[in-house]
Amino acid sequence: MFTNSIMSNRGLIKIKSGTAAAMAVEGGQASPVPDANDRAGWSYTKVPGAMFPDDKINYFFWGGSTQNMKIKDLKSLFCLGSIDAWTKTASEMFFFIIYTKPKGDGSDQAAWYHSRHAYTLDINNQVIQPMEKCLFYALAEPLKDFDGARKIPLKNRIDTGIYNQENELLYCTLHSDSAATDMSCLVQHMGCDFFKNHFHAVERVVDVKCIT
Repeated sequence: MFTNSIMSNRGLIKIKSGTAAAMAVEGGQASPVPDANDRAGWSYTKVPGAMFPDDKINYFFWGGSTQNMKIKDLKSLFCLGSIDAWTKTASEMFFFIIYTKPKGDGSDQAAWYHSRHAYTLDINNQVIQPMEKCLFYALAEPLKDFDGARKIPLKNRIDTGIYNQENELLYCTLHSDSAATDMSCLVQHMGCDFFKNHFHAVERVVDVKCIT
């Protein structure tokens, strides 16, 4: 794990809310706001009777349109942050989705992607403490340790389309449920790790640090 100050900067990308870079990450959905408790990161809250009932976070933190990375090259997805309101309801939890590139052969699940694979929390096997900073992840444990934050795996995989590790990755994303009535979270870092392969000689980190 990379825990010292030098390695903590490996793959670091800082994105400030309100900038063009942040708007590209937001995917046309809810914009982040500063945290009411003065914590670093992007805060989001949805409450019953919200003005926009389909509102959600929809963060596209990695895009592979100009790269040839495959599902098999992806080692980990991660988010350092917190779930700030929790009654053990699945829709109160964020989740990861990876999209693969369209093939145009009639097998695509949508015009802009071939398949979609979501990684969600098993709420019956994990403890969520509201507002506790944790390292949520899917697949393998992330390379970065983030000062020992408690690790919470999102192990359930939900496939839309056939899961094929040879398919090329289009996006790695973090979402909340648009159908949720209550959802409150904080995202401080989000990113992914890639295995060592013919594109890079060492395992690669992409770490988006969210700044307000």
